[in-house]
Amino acid sequence: MVQLAHDRTGRRRVLLAELSGAVAIASMAPAIALSGGWSYRAGFALWVIMAARAVPTIAYVRACLARLHRRPVSPLPMLIAHVLAVVAVTILARADLAPRLAVVVMVILLARAAIGFARAEVLTARQLGFSEIAFGAVTVSAIVGGQALGV
Repeated sequence: MVQLAHDRTGRRRVLLAELSGAVAIASMAPAIALSGGWSYRAGFALWVIMAARAVPTIAYVRACLARLHRRPVSPLPMLIAHVLAVVAVTILARADLAPRLAVVVMVILLARAAIGFARAEVLTARQLGFSEIAFGAVTVSAIVGGQALGV
């Protein structure tokens, strides 16, 4: 609802709208999993993992675009979001609700954020977008593979 309200008023790129839209879309994967017979705990864990991928990524992309356009921006909020994602997925993995490989992926995304932000001035918005598509595909593949293999 938050995203739709901002969209209707023409304020699509407001941080709150982007974050709420990402968290809402992250609920699609667990909805599919629940309809496939997964437990509510497993579905919730999947939602947390998907949100832990989406929310820090939005912060990362916004920070990189700001840097690309030479606007002052601190990497701290983006890095904190990534660290919180690692912590959240680690908690799920320790409770056997997420594959350990999901933690590895979140650490890789944290490293990508730190390195990518440092290089943001030499990237184009298009390169950034395509790299995030690739990181998203790797994330999903690793989570599915980790779940299937019990890793």
